[in-house]
Amino acid sequence: MAALFLVVWLAQIVSAIGYGTPPDTSSVLVLDLAFFLPLLAIGAVLFLREQPLGDLLVPVILIHMGTLGTSVFLGGLLSPLFGQPLDLFMIVLFAVVSLGGLAFAFITLSRFGQLHAPRY
Repeated sequence: MAALFLVVWLAQIVSAIGYGTPPDTSSVLVLDLAFFLPLLAIGAVLFLREQPLGDLLVPVILIHMGTLGTSVFLGGLLSPLFGQPLDLFMIVLFAVVSLGGLAFAFITLSRFGQLHAPRY
């Protein structure tokens, strides 16, 4: 799912470079590309290596993905009310991102107590 964010943000950056104008969401792009995606990669590596910090980071990152995807999804649905065109691709993409992020966060959190439970 992080690859979806990266592809969407890079597409916006490349099209803005082509037109010679800054992207409309440049502050969001900076925050996501500078902080969120590296943190997501670090959390994934730590989680796969079964490090305790990965167990703490991954649910937080997935919840962030779910809430961010939900806000962009709702913004896309409401865009015609503000004179913007309806972009079905972005609406479907962020619906998948939000549902996937929240579903994986739920799965991860439901296993949270089992990950490092003492074995007798």
